[in-house]
Amino acid sequence: MTDKAKAIMAAVGTGQVPPDTGERLLAALGNYAKAIEMDELERRISALEQGETNDGDKR
Repeated sequence: MTDKAKAIMAAVGTGQVPPDTGERLLAALGNYAKAIEMDELERRISALEQGETNDGDKR
């Protein structure tokens, strides 16, 4: 993700992308990163819950 953010910043810095567009792109990238993080947390919680169900005890 950071490489994409750097590319956006570079494009804004060189004038290839207007600053307001760059800001929107960075915000969208941030929202995408949050969605990925939420998916990962849900997967990890599900795995923990599945472990409790299978083992019958908490870890």
